Amino acid sequence: MTRMEEDNLPQPLPHRLVEVMLVVGFDEDTGLPKPPGKEPEIDYSLDNIFKNDYEPCVLAAVSSSTMVYFHPFIRKDETYPPSNTHATHSSSQMTSLPELSVSRQIHRFSKHPTRLLSSSRNPKIMSHHMSTKGQVIAVPELPVSDEVIRSVAAFCFPDGAKVYKERPENCVHFLVLTDMSGSETYTSCLTFYRPYIVEKDEQGNLYFSLETSPAALEFGQTKCYTPNCILLISKYPYYTVLKACLSSLTALIEKDQKDMYTFIKEYAHILTWTPVPPAGDVAIELNLCQLSLTINPPDHCEKPVIDFPMYLTFLCFPIEEVLRIITCILVEERLLFLTTNYALLTVVMESFRNFILPFSWRFTYVPVLPSKSLGFLQAPGTFMFGCHSRHKEEAEQVEGLVLVDIDTGMVKINPDENGKVKNIPMMPLEPANVFKSKCKQIVLQFTLMDLNRDIIFDTRVEHRRFKRDSFLDRKNESDREFYERVSSSDMFKVFLQDRFNEKSDYWSDLEMRTRKEAGVEQNPKANLVIGGRRLIRKASSLTLFSQIVSPDKDFIKFKLPDIVNSRQYVKNSLVALNKAVKECPDYGQRATFQYLRGLFHVANGDNIAAMDDLINLSAATVSLHHSRLLHDIYQKLTDKERQKISKRKSYDQLSDILKKFDLCEAPHGKTHQDMDHIFNLDKELDFEEFAKGVSELEMSNDFDTIYRLYEALTFFKRSSLDPRKIRNCYARWEANQKNCHCIKSVDLEENETILKVSQVIKTDFGIGRIGLTDKRLFFMNDVCSNYREIVRLRDIIKIEKSQATSFLSAVDVLQITAYKKNSVNTVFTACLKEERNWWYMLIYEMWAGKVVSMETKDLVATSHAAQNVLLMDAVIWSQMECTPHDEHLGKAALHLAYYTQYKNNDYHKLPKVTLEALQQRLDPNMAERERKTVQALLYTPGEDSVQPRLWCGLSDGKVKVYNGINWILESENVQTKNCVLCLTAVGKKHVWAGSYGIFIIDTETVTCNKTLMDHPDQVVGIMLTEDGKKAFTAYVDGTILKWDVLTLTVEQPHINLNMNLLSLKIYNEQLWLGTRKRVIVADMMGNTLQEFQCEEKNQLQELDYFIKPMDKELWVGCRREGQLLIWDLEAGEFKGTVPVPNTNGICCMIKVGKEVWIGTKAGTICIYNIETKHLCRELQAHKDTVRVIYSAQDRYIISGAGSKDGRIALWSVSANTTDSGSFFDDDASPPTHTRNFQA
Repeated sequence: MTRMEEDNLPQPLPHRLVEVMLVVGFDEDTGLPKPPGKEPEIDYSLDNIFKNDYEPCVLAAVSSSTMVYFHPFIRKDETYPPSNTHATHSSSQMTSLPELSVSRQIHRFSKHPTRLLSSSRNPKIMSHHMSTKGQVIAVPELPVSDEVIRSVAAFCFPDGAKVYKERPENCVHFLVLTDMSGSETYTSCLTFYRPYIVEKDEQGNLYFSLETSPAALEFGQTKCYTPNCILLISKYPYYTVLKACLSSLTALIEKDQKDMYTFIKEYAHILTWTPVPPAGDVAIELNLCQLSLTINPPDHCEKPVIDFPMYLTFLCFPIEEVLRIITCILVEERLLFLTTNYALLTVVMESFRNFILPFSWRFTYVPVLPSKSLGFLQAPGTFMFGCHSRHKEEAEQVEGLVLVDIDTGMVKINPDENGKVKNIPMMPLEPANVFKSKCKQIVLQFTLMDLNRDIIFDTRVEHRRFKRDSFLDRKNESDREFYERVSSSDMFKVFLQDRFNEKSDYWSDLEMRTRKEAGVEQNPKANLVIGGRRLIRKASSLTLFSQIVSPDKDFIKFKLPDIVNSRQYVKNSLVALNKAVKECPDYGQRATFQYLRGLFHVANGDNIAAMDDLINLSAATVSLHHSRLLHDIYQKLTDKERQKISKRKSYDQLSDILKKFDLCEAPHGKTHQDMDHIFNLDKELDFEEFAKGVSELEMSNDFDTIYRLYEALTFFKRSSLDPRKIRNCYARWEANQKNCHCIKSVDLEENETILKVSQVIKTDFGIGRIGLTDKRLFFMNDVCSNYREIVRLRDIIKIEKSQATSFLSAVDVLQITAYKKNSVNTVFTACLKEERNWWYMLIYEMWAGKVVSMETKDLVATSHAAQNVLLMDAVIWSQMECTPHDEHLGKAALHLAYYTQYKNNDYHKLPKVTLEALQQRLDPNMAERERKTVQALLYTPGEDSVQPRLWCGLSDGKVKVYNGINWILESENVQTKNCVLCLTAVGKKHVWAGSYGIFIIDTETVTCNKTLMDHPDQVVGIMLTEDGKKAFTAYVDGTILKWDVLTLTVEQPHINLNMNLLSLKIYNEQLWLGTRKRVIVADMMGNTLQEFQCEEKNQLQELDYFIKPMDKELWVGCRREGQLLIWDLEAGEFKGTVPVPNTNGICCMIKVGKEVWIGTKAGTICIYNIETKHLCRELQAHKDTVRVIYSAQDRYIISGAGSKDGRIALWSVSANTTDSGSFFDDDASPPTHTRNFQA
């Protein structure tokens, strides 16, 4: 199909009957793959192929716009969708598949037949890309999740896939698949068998090929039948309709085996373009290749359609057992349904889910449980499973499990380890009798109507309160246990929540319509109080049934036009619907036609017309109004379209609808740029291209992390990178983000992010999924929205890989030991099986990041560890597709686990004195590709509307700002021209930043509103006079300017010292200037008064920083030696040196009370007593030079480090101190030279 033809295709039809059609099984390209993880000695003789189990593969997937084949490599069928399709076809009229690079038709006389036993190449990730002849092929997105594709094969063949000597009978069974967001899809599965010829060559290799026509077998040949399964996956439970579609398809496939995919494409194209009718009186009729189908609407938009024989349940069970099963479901027991007929499982279990409406089952629900997943039966918690009766003996070993035998119609409860059988309360007598009298009807709708109506009498909506005690007090003693159990269930709480929210649904509509029939004379919500108690007018009879639904209900049928091609089909449908809307006399039926027309307007790309139809439906019936669909359409509108629709009269109504739409249901996640516009996928990538692309894709902005990712993807070869690797890695990274964003049931804390969610597994908490966030591990029940915290990361003591033995086999498990205050430490076990090792690495890295964060007070460590976890997951699962058993894969993932190695090497352990003084670490270089040096710090206390702030000047010229209350980095920053060496608060509204010029920043808006460039050079110091009205600025070339702060003008001529300056200070109305060789004292006019310098071995010693800790002394730090030089200012004499241990240079100093804090090149802060010159304590501050130390109003001491660290540390001023060390160095004092000048 050409690009122009693709552009002319209509948009996918919303609310369609079938989302995708899958083909699962074996063919010539897959061979007979062995199940993963098993390497038995297989006998390759012809007789033994019938004794082995094989791993089925997803062979093809067909949606409304795409058909994808997965074997022998992933490729798209360019002839789909068909351009010209007739309503009635025969096999001779259908277009055959095009010639593919690997033919799908291999005759049994071929010289190169297909190898029988091949490795399974079924992809685990649908977004994985494979190449053929050097061309990278992208798999189009399918309307089902990756998880469904990965897991569906096991449900197609729940007892395993085998090949047979004789053709078994075709069969149909049904599935209900649940993804991690809790959304259900309903699947109808047709299993049929295709004949293959198996032959053995001279070397003993076995081959097989499709038998296209009957023929006599040659010597060395055997005929076998291989299973294939065709699945129709829908968002709606139209089981009977889809079964009819599959049954008619079987006859065509068996008639002409070689044209199987031609028929499949034809069926899928029609079914994926068939809309589902909304609730009402209009059914949809269509022709499906000589088969006429009718799709009936549901009774209410809040209820699922009933399209299966519900009456079969009453043929399978006595009435008493039906009531008992309903009770077990209502009190949320663990149930297992058993039968020899898989087709019955879903029908019976779906019937019971309909019986308990308006309650809904909110726990794990798997109507067909594969044999290899029987270990889930031992999981604690609540579930509802179905499996084959052959597993009954194993199921009877599970304590407390409720066994529902469909074949015998009996219910059995397994005893516990003490032989006691759990007591299940009986259904209350009166509703049970009503149920028995009604069950003789052909079709009945079961609902706990009057039971729930009674609940409303005890519900105070205005206070969001349910008076449970009052509700139970009115029940008979014999019935109270039943009501206690039900009112404590999760499904009851959800129902109650809907009542608190005054939800308008099918139950509230039905309750209102049946009040008179039930004998309720008033609104149950009315609170009538007489004599201090509420007056309750109960129904004379409490029934459990809302209404009897006639099986012969007549519907108006709307016939869909035949599909010629997609575009023409949409236009023809719009014409037919326009006519139906115009001619239909019934108001409700006309609304249905209008709704259907809106769907086809969406497919036609006319979103404005679609919104007009959908908005107008609210005037007809609220049940037809779909706010989600309106929201999704509105998000697709362009600015011009939104402006156009805002002028319509219906816009106010649309605004109300969108406001009411729950924002948490809106799509999450960030739309990233197209990889094809970032990476040149035609050539291999070097590191610079890779780093730029990864940063643009926002996978990581940390240079070190990007480099580690590059090494991991190249397996440490550090050569150029195959672009397919980063493409696959990004696809997995993005898919994981989307999966995590769809989890809405977890009550996340502020700034908490879900990083990874597992598949459905067995745990100590039951069957469900475990999730990892940057703060904790949680467990989420399958299907329902309940979640439970497993452990906070900070409370983890140990993570271990282990094995657990069930009654089936040993499985790989992960055990997490957690600390419990005032209790015994707990151990949580998760059966992660083959994913255990990878989960161990992910959880350990996140835990290590949390430990490092707590031990080093570095909050950024947690976010960095979270980023590492996301990248590790992407590398693991993307590379596993190509090299599932490569020994380098684990090493590559571990290479990204920076904090795992950091913790294991004990780098996070700080000395006790450092840990006591350290309050917090900040990282102004977060999200920067390269780390920069922290050159200047400033704390402003804040006033009025301006909060306290910490200002940070970096070596790249940026000024970054932290909130001084919560220490969160604000989004605003100022970019100057060069390195920011000094920051000074000038008044309450401005900060002056010394860079290449002076940048004046408004403290309220954090914007630079003026730049002083009177002397364009690097500013090294900004000092205010005591009254704050004047400012002196020093430049690196020795120029000093005096400014009027209000007028921002230079007051006096420039002071030119003709020497390189390092710093500027003002003491006692004197300018103190630091240079590399001396400290100069000058008056306010720039006249030199005094100089201090130190000679050693006839050379002037290099200086770096100086302070006056008291009036009588000058302390100067040596640039290249770990020592302080101290002068007596009164005598003008050199007093001696004070050694600073473990360093080869001093960079900064500050006076704090009676101490001096000294920053060294070794990254330590040495604290000295001013009077005694003793070293009080030494702090392990940074991993690079301490470049700046600042005092924040005696609340904190703040230090900043060089670029190798690039962090800020906040220190407590009041930490305990102890004196140690010596006064002066024992060595002879070096010669000094001091000159005094007169003004």
